[in-house]
Amino acid sequence: MVHGELLMELNQETLISATGILTTIGGAWIAGRKFFRDIKKEKKEYAAEILQSAKEEIALKERELDSKIEAVELKLENLKESVNKDLIHMKESYSNEIKGLSEKIESLRNQLSDQHAGILNLLTKLINND
Repeated sequence: MVHGELLMELNQETLISATGILTTIGGAWIAGRKFFRDIKKEKKEYAAEILQSAKEEIALKERELDSKIEAVELKLENLKESVNKDLIHMKESYSNEIKGLSEKIESLRNQLSDQHAGILNLLTKLINND
């Protein structure tokens, strides 16, 4: 019976040791899983923070660009209006100049016609006097 008790005692010690080892291994396993799960969670949170930061920066840049586009469009519209006013003014000025030149040409034609008629009258009188 001594053998049986010794075996029993040995089995009990082995069982306690095995239980301790299994508990330690199980604890290490759980700690390792928790460690890796926490790392994975931190990576996801970090990626989410980076993504959110990028989205905010993109939104800020979009607002800046939209503001610049609006300013350029406003300048373009002002330039269009200015060019249209200048064109209208030039058209009116040139129309007035053309009208004035047309009147001068007509006046010169009349003077030339009068001078021509006067020369013809003079020549006719000269021919008749001879």
